[in-house]
Parts: sequence; C-alpha cells; structure tokens
Amino acid sequence: MPAGKNQAELTVQAGDALMRMIQKAYGYDDEKAYHRVGITSMIGESDEHVITTLDDMRRITDYAKQHSIGRLSFWSLNRDRKCPDGTRGPDDCTSIDQEQWAYTKIILAKIRVKRVGGRPRTRPDRVLAGKAYYRQRHAVECGINQLQQHRAMATRYDKLAVGYEATVTIAVINQWL
Repeated sequence: MPAGKNQAELTVQAGDALMRMIQKAYGYDDEKAYHRVGITSMIGESDEHVITTLDDMRRITDYAKQHSIGRLSFWSLNRDRKCPDGTRGPDDCTSIDQEQWAYTKIILAKIRVKRVGGRPRTRPDRVLAGKAYYRQRHAVECGINQLQQHRAMATRYDKLAVGYEATVTIAVINQWL
C-alpha cells in the first residue's frame, strides 16, 4: 500500500473489492462473501515506510466487526511493542510510540463475529491445526520413528515395493510384540 495514504481507508477499499470478487466468483450474497474475506495489516511502520497507526487499526477493526469479516490479523505479534531506546527495527517493533500489545488489545476489545443463533463467537468454530491435530500428528511421528529403529526400514535396501512392505509388516509385528 502506498506510503503517506490513509492505511485504514486503503484496507477498507481492498476488503470491499475482495468481497465483490468473491461474490462474482461464487455468487454469494454480501454477508456470506464478507465471511470469506480475510484482512492482514502490517502494524506500525513497515520496511517501505508505510505506517498503520493505532487509529488505522481501530478503523480496520470497526470495519471487520461491521461486516463480520471472516479473518482479521496483523503482521506480526512480536512487532506489537515500542522499539527499545528509540532504535528502529522493522522486524522487532512498530517504530511508533505505543504501549506494548496495543494493536492486539484493539482487536481483542472490539471483535466479535456474528453467527446464527446464540451469542457472538470470539473463537473460531474450527481451527485447522489445533491441539487434537498435533496430538494425532505426534502419535504418527512417534510410530514412524519407532519403526525406523529397524535398519532395513530406515535405509530401504529392498529393490521392490513388495519386499519393503514385508519389512514394514515385520517391523510392526516386532513393535506389537
């Protein structure tokens, strides 16, 4: 986004344009299309000297709340603080005068997502990689690591898939016993 422009207004324009593209592509009504929009802002001063102020974030958050935007986030949580001793580092801080976690507090204080029936949600209905996912993934990785303790399994010297499958079967049986 261009430097010197109102970042909140540019973000709103981009969000509306994306909503219209989603409507055109999928035939959704306004509400359903806005639910599919995601907005991510670079907080503070970017490496291209574009500044998203705290007031910009308030306006963006109000817009997201008004239209029930599907996803609102910013880049990046470790930047959500004032730079120490006036140093400037685009990866470490916002380079603007702010209290720690100011952008995070704006989003958490204002955002609630409407849903049909019941109270508004503050947490997503579905998380792509939640605790259960990592628990299952950990179990699979541990099982594979145990199988790889068998040298033939880890190195795969077998030339044919049938031979390797037999090796895996034997390794599984050994683990089970």
